Amino acid sequence: MKIILKQFQEDYLFTHAPYPAFVAAWGTGKTMTALDRGIALSEQYPGNAGLIGRREFTDLHDSTMADYKTYTGREVNGKDDVLPNGSRILFRHAKELTNNLLKNLNLGWFFLEQAEEFDSEAQFFLLRGRLRRKGVGLHTGFITANVKSHNWIWKLWKQNKNKDGTFKDPKYPLYEANTFDNKENLPADYLENLEDLRLKAPSIYNQYVLNSWEEAVGGRWFITALDFENALRTRIAPAETKILVTCDPSLGDNKTVIYGMKNTRIIAELVLEAGVRDTMKIAGEIGVLAKKIGATLIVIDTIGIGQGIADRLVELGYKVYYLNSAAKASEAKRFINVRAEMWWNAMQKFTDSKIDLLDDGKIDMDTLKKQLTCVQYDVVDSSGKIQVEDKDDIKAKLNGESPDHADAYVMGLHALPYAPIQKRRRDAYEQVPEERTSAMAA
Repeated sequence: MKIILKQFQEDYLFTHAPYPAFVAAWGTGKTMTALDRGIALSEQYPGNAGLIGRREFTDLHDSTMADYKTYTGREVNGKDDVLPNGSRILFRHAKELTNNLLKNLNLGWFFLEQAEEFDSEAQFFLLRGRLRRKGVGLHTGFITANVKSHNWIWKLWKQNKNKDGTFKDPKYPLYEANTFDNKENLPADYLENLEDLRLKAPSIYNQYVLNSWEEAVGGRWFITALDFENALRTRIAPAETKILVTCDPSLGDNKTVIYGMKNTRIIAELVLEAGVRDTMKIAGEIGVLAKKIGATLIVIDTIGIGQGIADRLVELGYKVYYLNSAAKASEAKRFINVRAEMWWNAMQKFTDSKIDLLDDGKIDMDTLKKQLTCVQYDVVDSSGKIQVEDKDDIKAKLNGESPDHADAYVMGLHALPYAPIQKRRRDAYEQVPEERTSAMAA
């Protein structure tokens, strides 16, 4: 087949990087380009061995192997094809991609199609361990996929891509495209149908046509990267000013994050290293920051060591909002606890463009973004009650890191309505609402 390649297809096809990924929308030629890469490697190195994998056998047989015949004109004998130069191409599904079944394979290359269907990176790394074919100039494992938000592909490739298009680890280049990047090769009626899809199913359109990583069918993200980026561009002229300090004290190997906030903007950040559990030290650090920025309220999550920190700050004369994220929500019919209520309200502020963040280089916005945009919600029962996904699941997505930056900021947004309006320092505490005094200590 004579095909004029688009630049993104050509870059993926001919890269010498060992582990490239082509993550793109419908109609971008992912399968065609990947199969072409595999065939080229098999033809270039006689006696090579390559493997094409898919999660389900039915998809492997009815889709991948059928496409292979269409693009190459070659019949697959069983689940193997042997080229005239002795190179062998194997077709296998997920249950066959286990350590025991792969142990006798010596591969030169492998290709995982629709890699987002695989639950984890396990099969990818098992196959990578079999790339030891002798006489092969390039050992490579490559994938194609549709975006599926913050999955293992996102971690390995999307997070590896810098804003300028370069890669932190050049072994893992990522090539992306949306449907319209290849529109010259698509039928006119197909493109017309996409417009109908945009109007009737926008989430599917965003994911599979625009290649948006933040759109996943069935995904329940509180805050997307698009929301966060919009907040960095949003500028709000507030009618009143409120200043507070928010802290989510952490235990074990997690860090304690302390933010100073002026309305929705973070104006100060202090991160205490993991293992700092001295409540007096933490209280002292919070107090110093509160005085420095003129905070009229301090919000502390009182679970664990937070209770002692909050009590000490009260003794020192600060107005403190005692927040128990595991307590019953004010809207108990909608949310399983206060934590879910906080995150949901934060989501609404982001989507309504009521968040004004500024990336001036003084605050670690990259970590805040990473943590805020990886948290999902679950529906508890048929009534639709909301809860935040399990903390362990969040930490797994963050490679063991606790979402302390995100929690501290969401706590601050939650307590902001109860911070006194900044007028003058001597009466700054006068406007705390009476109905909230049960949750505070004077």
